[in-house]
Amino acid sequence: MTEEPKYPPINQQTRNLALSVLKQMRDTASTGQVIASQEVQQERKSICYACEHYDVEDHRCKACGCMLSIKISMSANSCPQNKWPK
Repeated sequence: MTEEPKYPPINQQTRNLALSVLKQMRDTASTGQVIASQEVQQERKSICYACEHYDVEDHRCKACGCMLSIKISMSANSCPQNKWPK
């Protein structure tokens, strides 16, 4: 019996990270904003902590593999499951 992988393959996680960085760079260039407001971060955190994809032990998203403390704080990031408000 094989266990399902906890996170996407490392190449997919690397791609997700690279796309997130590029999106953040574009957003920062146009808006000047890097860090999401405390209100947005709290809302994202509440959504993630209640999500079935949240890994409590590693504080990571099982859908994309991202470290949630970083993902939640960056202004241009989005939820891979489209659970965060736009």
